[in-house]
Amino acid sequence: MSPLARLLGLSAVVLTAVVAAALLAQMWMQRQEQRMIAAARVELAEQLEAAVTLTGGVDAAWTAEREAAVAAVTGAQVHLAPTAPDAASEGPLHVAIPVVAGQWLVASHPPPATERIFALMQRVTLALGVFAVLLFAIFGVVFGARQVRETETRSPFERHASDVRSLSFLARTSTEQAAELDLERDERLRAEQAASERLQLLNRALEEKIRMGRDLHDGVIQTLYAAGLTLQSAQELTERDPVRAREGLDSGLQLINRTIAEIRAYIQGLSPLQVRKLSLSQGISDMVNDLRAGRPLDLDLRVEDQAAGALSDEQAHATLQIAREAVSNALRHGGAGRIALALSAKSTAVELSVRDDGTGFDPSAVSSDGHGLANMRERATQAGGVFELTSDPGGGSLVTVRWPTAPLT
Repeated sequence: MSPLARLLGLSAVVLTAVVAAALLAQMWMQRQEQRMIAAARVELAEQLEAAVTLTGGVDAAWTAEREAAVAAVTGAQVHLAPTAPDAASEGPLHVAIPVVAGQWLVASHPPPATERIFALMQRVTLALGVFAVLLFAIFGVVFGARQVRETETRSPFERHASDVRSLSFLARTSTEQAAELDLERDERLRAEQAASERLQLLNRALEEKIRMGRDLHDGVIQTLYAAGLTLQSAQELTERDPVRAREGLDSGLQLINRTIAEIRAYIQGLSPLQVRKLSLSQGISDMVNDLRAGRPLDLDLRVEDQAAGALSDEQAHATLQIAREAVSNALRHGGAGRIALALSAKSTAVELSVRDDGTGFDPSAVSSDGHGLANMRERATQAGGVFELTSDPGGGSLVTVRWPTAPLT
C-alpha cells in the first residue's frame, strides 16, 4: 500500500472518530441540560408551594405585597395568570399552581447559567468538526499532490521517514484535542457544582424559615392565645369578683411578659423553651396551666420520670410542643372539660398520649393547610417518632406519639 493511501485511510479513521465524539458529546450535553432544567423546576415547585403555605395558603387573598413576599422567598419572578401558562410563554424554567378565584400563580427563573454554557459548547463542537473536515480535506489534497510529485524521485528510506513524521503530527494533534476536551469537561463540572451549591443554600434558607414559622406557631402564638383568654376571663369577673379579676390580670401580664422573653430569645438565636433547665413534668404542668387560663378543667397529668429520662433533648422538646398543641386544640376547638395527659415508658418505646372529652371531629375532613396537626406530625417524624390521631364527632380526640428507644428496664 502506498504512503498516500495509508495517510488517507488514517485520516478517514481519525476524522470519523472526531465527528462521532462531537456528536456523542452534543447528545450528552443536551441530556444533561434537560436533566438540570427538570431538577430546577422540581426545586422551584417545592419552594413555591412552601412559600404559598407560609404566606397564608392557596385560598388566601393575593395582593402585591404577598406576591413580593413569595418572590423574595423563592428568588423567582412571580405573577398571577388567568390560565395555566405554557413553556412557550414563560420559558422552560417555570412552575404554576392554582390559587383562589380560578387563577394561577406563576413563578419563573431565568435559564440556568449551564444552559448558556452548553449552547456555547455545542457551537464550539460544531465549529471544531467543520474545521477538522476542512483541515483534513486541504491537507489530503496538498499532501497527496506533493506525494505524487516526490514519489518518483525519493528513495524507499526517505519515503519511510516521511510516513513517520506524518504519524507523529497526527499523534500530537490528537493529544492536544484530548487535552482541550478535558479542560472543557472540568469547567462544565465546576459550573454544575456551583449551581448545586446555590440550590442547597436556597433550600437550607427555606427550611429555616419553615422551622421558625412552626416554632412561633406552636410556642409564641399559643402563649398569646392563653394570655387573651386569661384577660377575657378577668374582664368578665371585673364587676362580680374584683379580686379574682385582679388575679387574672396579673396572670395575663405574666404570660405577656413571658412571650416577650421568648421573642427576645428568638432574636438572640436561642430556643424559646429551655427544656434542659426545666423538668419535662414541670414544663408540661406549667404549659397546661397557662393554656387553661383560669377556667375549670379536670386534668389527669401523669409523667413517669423513667420515660422522661429516656428521651433525647430533641424528643423532649418535641414532646412539650406536641402536648402544647394537643391541649390547645382540645380547649380552643373541642371545648374539652377533661383532659388526660400521660408520658409513660413501654418495653421498647416512650409513649405520649393526650385524650380529651371535647366535641371531636372527622380527621379526614380537616384541611391540609392547617398548621396545628401538620406541625405535630412533622415534629414527631423529625425526632424519630410515630404520630397517631384518633377522633370522632362527639367522641373526643386522642393524640398519641411513640418514641422508639432501647429496651427499658
